[in-house]
Amino acid sequence: MQVHRGVLEQINNHILPYALRVNGFGIPYPAEFWGDGEVRYEDGTAIFGVKDGWLNVEFLTEDTMIDHSYLIDDEITLVLKGSQIEVPVFSCRPSEKTRTMYAGKRLQQQGYECDIYGWIGGDVSTQMRCAIITIANLPNLHLPEEGLILNAGDWVITLRPHSMYPNEDSDYLYDAVLARHNDEPFALSDSDMNSGGIIAALRGFLSFQCGYWIDFSTIVCHPPRQEGNEKISIPFPSLDAMEGETSESKLVEIPKQSLVERAWLGKLTSDFPDSPSGAWTATDVSAWHRLIPEFWRLYGDSDLEHSVKYYVQSSRLLDIDMEYAFVAMRSTLEALIRWWCGSSSNNRLGSKAFMDGLQSAIEEADLGLESGRKVDIEGLKQAFQKILDQYRNNIAHAHRLGKPLDEQTIVDGHGFQWHIARMLILAKLGHRKADWRGRLVMPPFVKR
Repeated sequence: MQVHRGVLEQINNHILPYALRVNGFGIPYPAEFWGDGEVRYEDGTAIFGVKDGWLNVEFLTEDTMIDHSYLIDDEITLVLKGSQIEVPVFSCRPSEKTRTMYAGKRLQQQGYECDIYGWIGGDVSTQMRCAIITIANLPNLHLPEEGLILNAGDWVITLRPHSMYPNEDSDYLYDAVLARHNDEPFALSDSDMNSGGIIAALRGFLSFQCGYWIDFSTIVCHPPRQEGNEKISIPFPSLDAMEGETSESKLVEIPKQSLVERAWLGKLTSDFPDSPSGAWTATDVSAWHRLIPEFWRLYGDSDLEHSVKYYVQSSRLLDIDMEYAFVAMRSTLEALIRWWCGSSSNNRLGSKAFMDGLQSAIEEADLGLESGRKVDIEGLKQAFQKILDQYRNNIAHAHRLGKPLDEQTIVDGHGFQWHIARMLILAKLGHRKADWRGRLVMPPFVKR
């Protein structure tokens, strides 16, 4: 997939000249090649480019050592001489250029191709005013003109379309501007990208909403206020603003040529769902600002992360392996039963225990409350007994069947269970609507 021009803009305008302090692509820079904290090649050159969806570095050296065994297990790092900036390497392999034979002889030169992944420049204490995250695989979202403002504790996230025109192969690119309330400086590290951190929580929330994993291509960290900064209007709502009120915009100052000291690089391209423009999210976008505060509050709870993980995986599987997705969604419901009912994580749910637990979880979650409806438990049990249990067991245990399973029944059954899983997660966030979200079959609801 082609790298979006907006992602390349972030790399060319901020990451290369400031975080890496290099002039651009295709220019050789003196560098060292390190493996597990030791210098493997002291004299070499590094040439930056983009290849196969990654920011790529080609390292060349006159050293004739051919042993590549250390590439298997060692942690590889490139160090740019002069600036002493460390370039984190995700994968490294010998270059095909230097391994090619010419007239039966190999060039007296060693070369490696390295894909970059991780934090570049600065350190974990580097202060910033805001971090701009590029997201290349969100569906077409209908956002307010000023951007969608999401409050998560002391954090403010403004989601907005990227200003550049899209590429043919990547229809949509969004920026998420991460800042603190009252414009307070902050720092980011790997802990914020992994379990429990604000960036990981944002990815988890967006992935839950979309039903597939959302990827961040770049994170550019702009420094605190400096003289001569350009003023950009980003809405910052009051913490006690009432729902429905218009938030007052404040001016966040970002330099025209921001001296970015720290940035993060991931895979520059992301996989889209099969129909990104028509993809359904778990709720309307207008509800996101009410859901993410509770999502962030609960994000340290392993049950939330576990349930979202299973939900996203089983949702995406429908487009990859229909039958296995049917089974995986049942596993998602079992994870949610344990979360709602407080069962032991080692408790295996048999057929009767599953239905009893599902009924208890639905009643505890009070699904449909905001819509004046409730789940028809008897209708739910009948659906599982007649179709869902039978099909799930046949698929899960590879039973030999007299005739192929009906694909539409599998899709309908997946959607049926998907709705229950979606609503059980949303109920934990305070959302209890019985709303249809594009799947063919809804669980049975009746008036309260």
